Amino acid sequence: MSVKEETTSRSFIVLTAATFLMKIMSLVYVPVLLYVIKAEAHGTYTTAYDFFAFVYVVTNEGLTKGIARMVSERMARNDIGGAHKVFRISRNILAATGLFMAVLFFVLAGALANVAGAPLSIDAMRVLAPAIAVTSVSSAYRVYFQGRNVLTVTA
Repeated sequence: MSVKEETTSRSFIVLTAATFLMKIMSLVYVPVLLYVIKAEAHGTYTTAYDFFAFVYVVTNEGLTKGIARMVSERMARNDIGGAHKVFRISRNILAATGLFMAVLFFVLAGALANVAGAPLSIDAMRVLAPAIAVTSVSSAYRVYFQGRNVLTVTA
């Protein structure tokens, strides 16, 4: 078995373990959340989270596939400086986009809550808004390491 195969196998095992751990945490998280905030508040949170998830996908998912590909292309050509440049530019773009969308989500929380017919979800949306900016920056790091095939950091 070559060094590359061992690295790929190890990365696969780490990603599988991380996914398994995440599923276990989800199994524990939901009942604890329901116990803490009760069923009525969970409905409010779910409404806010649905809007958050939509904004998250719009902000992060489209760009990240291309970034990982550009980084891996440069790494395949042994252009480490070019891969870093792609990362720096994409991190700045994602940070600006994430910040803009977080502010927009925060400001429009009232209107979104009214559209959903859940006026109590305004505060939950405003609490979730900063996470959009944070996850945008963290997704830049995630796809950079994916592009470099360093999957243990991704996990």
